Amino acid sequence: MRGAVFIEAALVAAVLVPVAASARVRAGAVALGRPRQVVLGSMLVLALAAQFGLSSRAFPFVDWRMYSSLPHGDPVVLAYDVELRGGGRDALVPGRFLGPESADRFVERLRREVVGGDPSGSLRVLAGLYEAGTGRRVAAVVVSERRVSIGSGRAGAARERLRVVVP
Repeated sequence: MRGAVFIEAALVAAVLVPVAASARVRAGAVALGRPRQVVLGSMLVLALAAQFGLSSRAFPFVDWRMYSSLPHGDPVVLAYDVELRGGGRDALVPGRFLGPESADRFVERLRREVVGGDPSGSLRVLAGLYEAGTGRRVAAVVVSERRVSIGSGRAGAARERLRVVVP
């Protein structure tokens, strides 16, 4: 851990020294006046002391885990597929037809509707986007679910949860 603190201190110094050496920065600090210089200097000293002395690491030097503890059980993952009129099946990925943020919002809305509402309207809209983007006709949208192991990453068998026929 001491090596990490040294590397972090060297990186902080590599950023702060050229900034502090700048004539414009020094002139700005002088123009602040004595009381503001004391406050600014105190804030900088306290921030660095907390960073290096209290072992309260900051990103990207912190040992960070996304979850404080592992989630209980294996999550159920929903998959959206289209059955094509000419036969065959294809993954229905909103990111192909929408921007990333819009696709994220759409998928989140779909998930909420599949779990607790009626997603048939949204799934038909998504099927229309697929048809417009690929030129292939959709017969039905199939929503399936499967469990994915957190430990191994293996997915269980898919189970059809919902089928929406597209007119």
